[in-house]
Amino acid sequence: MGVKELVGGLVEMIAVWVLALVSAMGLLLWNNSRRRRKRLATYGMTVEGTVIDNKRLGEQRFCPVVRYRVGDEKFTRVARRPLPARCHVGAKMPVRYDPNRPSDAEVLTT
Repeated sequence: MGVKELVGGLVEMIAVWVLALVSAMGLLLWNNSRRRRKRLATYGMTVEGTVIDNKRLGEQRFCPVVRYRVGDEKFTRVARRPLPARCHVGAKMPVRYDPNRPSDAEVLTT
């Protein structure tokens, strides 16, 4: 076996390990996101937020930017799910938040 074959095999092995590592990280992030949504759905509190802007995603899709208040603190959150039309600034939209960490929230667009 020559040096060329040895280096080629090493590069291939590194590529496989990098792909496996990226895949594992993707699965961990997906699982954490799923657990977070489930925790918010189970234990979260819901408040009324106000649309303050719209974030454009492509030509016909928008994510509302919503400000909500918990106690004396104000928070801002961008909806995760895009909508087919802009929301009117000033429109009311529900926000579910973690009572232990009010900054951890999701805008309920459906």
